[in-house]
This record gives sequence, C-alpha cells and structure tokens, in this order.
Amino acid sequence: MSNFLEELKNTKIISKDDIENMKKYINIKYKDEDSRRKAYMVSSTIHSIVENKIISFPKSIQKDLKNTIFKNTFLKNKDSIYLWDIFYSYMDYINLKKENIEILLNWINANIKNKIDKEHLINYLYTNNLLNEPENEPENEPENEPENEPENEPENEPENEPENEPENEPENEPETNNNSIYPKNTNIELNNNVITIKESTPKIITYKYNLKSILKKFNINSLYENILLKLYNNSIAFALVILFISMISIYLLNINNPVKTNSKNIIVYENKNLKTKRNNLLSTNNNLPKYVRYKTLNNKKLKNYLYKKNSLLTEEPYFSSIIAAAEEFDINPLILFAITGQEQGFVPKSNKFAKKMANNPFNVFHSWEEYNSDIKDSSRIAARTVFNLLKTMPKEQDPFKWINNTYAEDINWHKGVKSLYNDLEKAVK
Repeated sequence: MSNFLEELKNTKIISKDDIENMKKYINIKYKDEDSRRKAYMVSSTIHSIVENKIISFPKSIQKDLKNTIFKNTFLKNKDSIYLWDIFYSYMDYINLKKENIEILLNWINANIKNKIDKEHLINYLYTNNLLNEPENEPENEPENEPENEPENEPENEPENEPENEPENEPENEPETNNNSIYPKNTNIELNNNVITIKESTPKIITYKYNLKSILKKFNINSLYENILLKLYNNSIAFALVILFISMISIYLLNINNPVKTNSKNIIVYENKNLKTKRNNLLSTNNNLPKYVRYKTLNNKKLKNYLYKKNSLLTEEPYFSSIIAAAEEFDINPLILFAITGQEQGFVPKSNKFAKKMANNPFNVFHSWEEYNSDIKDSSRIAARTVFNLLKTMPKEQDPFKWINNTYAEDINWHKGVKSLYNDLEKAVK
C-alpha cells in the first residue's frame, strides 16, 4: 500500500522546469514566429502530456477532469503535476461508486510498477474517508465493494459538454472577436512538418513546427518524447489543444519566467448588499497604487455605462458575482470589468451566445467555449489571478502593464484594458 502511494506521489508528469525548457528553446528556435504560434507549440505539448495520462478515463469526462487537474495544481501555485494529482483530481471530480473504483484501479495499475488489488484500494479509500458506506447497500453486496444509490450517479457527461466541442456544432461557431489573435472556425491540417490553419476567411496561415529538433534540445525523459512525437503526428490532437492556449498563463502565474500566452483574465465588482469575507489583501504590497484595491462603487452609474454597451453583465447573477469576487480578492471592480470589456466587449446582449459568454466573460482557461461553468466560478478564478500578480508587483511599475508582462503574450493588451478602466472611472464619478 505504501509503495502504491509513494509511486503516485513521486511520479512526475510535468514540472516547471520542463515547461521552462520548452519555452526557452521554442523562443530561440522560432524567434521569428509570432507569439501565438510559439504559445501554441508550448500549450499543445503541455496539454498532450496530461491528456496522455488520463486517456484511460471515460472520454466524456476527460476535458473536465483535465481542467480539474490544472485547478488543483498550477492554479494553486504548485510547480509540478504528479500521478497523485490526477488520482486526487479524479476523486475530487466524480462521486465514487463501484464502476468508478474499477476505472480508478485500472488507471492506477496502468501507471505504477507496484500493482494493487481492488480490496487494498477500497481499504485505502475507507481509511482516508474518501469513500462513504452507502445507506441502502444491497445485502448481497460484498462488504468491500460499496455501491452508491442510483440517484448519486456521477456526472460523467456535463450537460454543456457537447456544446464545448466545436467539431460537433460547426453551425454554431461564435462570432469572431476582431481583437483576438486566435483564429476562429479553423480547419487544421498537418502534412510533412507543416501545419496549415485555414480560417473561415480566405486568410491561410502556415508555419513549420519541427518537433524532432525540439526533442533533441529538451532535457526531458522518454515519456515527454513519446508524447511530443504522438502530438506531432496527430492533427486531431493539434485541433483539440489549440483551444487551450491561454490556460497556460493561468497555470504559470506564480512560476518564475512563465510561458507567455495571449489570455487575459480578470474582473471584479462590488455590491453593498453582498456580504463576503475578505481574506486576501493587497495591502501587504506597498508598491501598489491605491486605485487597484477594492472600493465601493456607484453601482447605478456603473450600470448606466454598461447599459450603453448593451451589456448582459448589468443583470444578475453576473453583476453581483463579479463584485463579490472583486471584494474577496481586494481588487478594484473596475479593473475586472475593464478586462471583460477587452475580452468580450462587455458581453453585448445582441450576441446570440451572450448567456454562455457571460458565464466566463474573462476567458479563463482560454475561452468561454472551452470553460463554461458559471459567473461566480470564473469571476473568482479571474480575481485570484489578478490578485496573485499584483501582490508581487515591484516599485515603479504600471499595474496593467505588470499584469500584461506575465499574463498575456500580446504586448499591447494592457493598453486596451487601461483605456477601458479609465472610461469606467470617469463614468462612475
């Protein structure tokens, strides 16, 4: 049992150093390529490494499970992902029942040398309060093989999952954001070391991506080599992982010299009627100007500004959720709203995808298409990201540019956010 646990806890999947090696080499080897393409290469590799380790889990949960793994590791400032993190994240994601235990057991034994049996696994789960005895367990069911009641069926197929698969609904592709560098409605082809990204417009982008030369430079083990080569020869993998580029910026927020991506994260708001406990204070960093910290706003004037933008964010639960997240992380709500303006134009009601966009107007975990939980969740992720960046800002830095330097590959992203912030400040006076 102890060997089984030790293997899970000590077997590394990917670390900060591996990501840094990827980033540095790609920046040198492909120095003339634009930021989107370089971020694409790094992101593709990272996501494929993790995907390879969860391939034995049901396909219907792999996307959400991967997001859970990232939330439990890089988003919590961990430097590496281990097998243990996947084990823990699976436990965190599903409601365990008999068939889930079988899936988990098969995954464990496929990834460790010291195999375990079902009895030992169940014993471990019970001992650590990870598996509760079901109330209505059938009498003929073996004691060590508990089964949850039917109504506790795990949510292995989130209701919005199909909507997050672009290939399943080509007719419902979102409108293209002119400010985004990410191609929309793309068809990706891979032929002889050349990736061709065909957009719905006549514009065609091609560039060489020599993974074999990258492998020679990376000081990483055979696992990464196999993953990179599989990725290199699988155009489907490229099509799937391109949608996750900006998630890297979230994983790496508190890693030195993080990979730059083109994601832009956060916003915050405030409502005097909302009671939230503020445990995260930016007052510990004396280098920050006062305006970045949370403050009470004139909500009526703020909503008037948003009304003029035909913004869905004036409505509930969107408005109050953003404010609550801002208060929780001691961020000026206007900063977060400015980010939603830069990312999604404040989510105009006229957009046919407005209600889905409003669930994640910050594009956390790359985009609202790929990560579409709810406004409370995405607001907290965005606010936490901004908080983690601002609390480390040195003297004589512009807060918006400081966030941009680490968080977004687009070097002009901060200009748009700051301009919108200034407009919002004038509007609420």
